[in-house]
Amino acid sequence: MKLSLGCIADDYTGASDLANTLTRQGLRTVQTIGVPSDDLALPGVDAVVVSLKSRSIEADLAVTRSRAAEKWLRDRGAGHVLFKICSTFDSTDAGNIGPVMDALRADSGDAIVLVTPAFPETGRTVYQGNLFVGTVPLNESPLKDHPLNPMHDSNLVRVLARQSRTKVGLVDLATLSRGAEAVRSRLADLAGKGIGAAIIDAVFDRDLETIGAVALDHRLSVGASGIGLGLARALVASGKVKSGAAGAAAGAAVGGPAACLAGSCSQATLLQVANAEKTMAVLHLDPEQIIAGPAEARRALAWAGDRISGGPILIASSSTPDQVAALQSRHGRDAAGHAIEQAMADIAEGLVQSGVRRLVVAGMVAPAVLVIGGALVVPALNLIVQSFLVSTGYGGVAYHFTFSNYIEAVRDPTYQTVAWHSFGLGAAAALICVVAAYPAAYFISFKLHARWRNLALFLVVISLFTSYLVRLYAWYTILGSNGIVNTALIHLGIVDHPLLFLIFSRWAVLIAFVNVFLPFSVLMLTSAMQNIRPELLENARDLGAAPARTFSRVVLPLTMAAAVGAFVYTFILTSGDYITPALLGGTSSTSLANIVSDEFVALGNRPGGAAISCVMLLVFVIVYVVLSRLERWKGI
Repeated sequence: MKLSLGCIADDYTGASDLANTLTRQGLRTVQTIGVPSDDLALPGVDAVVVSLKSRSIEADLAVTRSRAAEKWLRDRGAGHVLFKICSTFDSTDAGNIGPVMDALRADSGDAIVLVTPAFPETGRTVYQGNLFVGTVPLNESPLKDHPLNPMHDSNLVRVLARQSRTKVGLVDLATLSRGAEAVRSRLADLAGKGIGAAIIDAVFDRDLETIGAVALDHRLSVGASGIGLGLARALVASGKVKSGAAGAAAGAAVGGPAACLAGSCSQATLLQVANAEKTMAVLHLDPEQIIAGPAEARRALAWAGDRISGGPILIASSSTPDQVAALQSRHGRDAAGHAIEQAMADIAEGLVQSGVRRLVVAGMVAPAVLVIGGALVVPALNLIVQSFLVSTGYGGVAYHFTFSNYIEAVRDPTYQTVAWHSFGLGAAAALICVVAAYPAAYFISFKLHARWRNLALFLVVISLFTSYLVRLYAWYTILGSNGIVNTALIHLGIVDHPLLFLIFSRWAVLIAFVNVFLPFSVLMLTSAMQNIRPELLENARDLGAAPARTFSRVVLPLTMAAAVGAFVYTFILTSGDYITPALLGGTSSTSLANIVSDEFVALGNRPGGAAISCVMLLVFVIVYVVLSRLERWKGI
């Protein structure tokens, strides 16, 4: 079968990440370890990822292996080949990305090749040719201390130019934002000047789609899994691959003994190892002994054999950057790195041979699963089960399966009216909070000097220091018949008697909801806006965008996830609130939470109350799913 896409990955874990990305985008993908044999059958396959361990080996050997992989892929009809590199561009000035790119470009016949390690989904973005990890340049992030490929320059144009024999240019975000034709025109211009490689900016997922569409015009591209995502979507959009072809059901869950191996020296991994020591057996390998010979790996396997039956274990070679630097100074960077990699490979192989079925790299999900299961899943399941039982009154239940509780919850006119009021009030409060929070968050993030920003955030947070109940009673004092508002209106002669609609009404409940939950929306949006680089706003202004257009095209898309989160958070808590409608709403603003309380407490109808609660949960889930889908639509 003719391949739609061929990929060459310079390490195994990156290859797995790319294969997973392609599969999620609908490509039927096969991953191989090394260049496969010529007789490998590929029925119904769209893409093949050839995994090579070539990132840190000698450049000539990396080129030879990559060329062999490319030939194998081309022989099977791959019209486009992606040379997959790390999203942090792991490569020193004497690294392998440039030499392999040069060789593959020569073989492909392309005049110019697109290069980007960007993958916004994982916090890797490229702007003006500079690679960012989260919100900081690569050379300022913890990844600068990589034990084998430390990165001290975030400018990828310079980094790649020091490795490659060809000139390296840039396709900036302004060009990319004008669409695929603008990128094609820029590439043609660069190629006409003798430039053979172009770093291309990418800040949003939609940028990857444009890059993928342009890259398919060529026979070669270089990048991380992000460009793989763009290529996959372009293949689906062009009709060359049928979307969803890879959506086969996942295999059965894997059981059996589990072990974790941690070899990274990143701050996140070191923290994971420290946390693991509180919950499972952990063995720290001695790097000096690893370099000395295979005895340390044998010790680790013997240690694991004594403990693996008692639960998950963790074997770690992780060290702090200072310890790694000291080890490399004594034994050499390459020798130390390869010795540790080989030891971890031997340990992994030995664990599998001894019966381990699940290998996880620094995976620390078990404690979280226990907390979520005990605190959320079990109570929710109990509620769902009770909703299908029959009430015998006074809190008793008969264990007979029935849908009658749900039928009553949906059809009862009283419940319908209260539901509309509850969800409508919750949606109104959520919308007001999000809309009102935007200007406040924008002012704090972009208009205030840094020294005043923390004070402003403190003033937002300080309102949360007061008890929820105390704040509600405060509104009772403000809006009541003898409250501050009515007293002032009468004193000024505006009204002759107290305005009774201010209290014990939906207006009072809405005002209280906005007062209570607005700070949360401000904090969520401020956090999102502080991740926006000011240069993006400056570039928008330089390109002639009015403030409203800058907000709609730059600020809003980058903060939409936070806005959706703030809306859903406020909607769920206000729609299900019990105390505020009870204190400030009176009989005109009964909420579903009040109805549920009456069912459980006053009537003793546990199944009825559980059914209404489950209907509320279903509505909340639907709202969350719908808004999450809308948030992914970048034209919003």
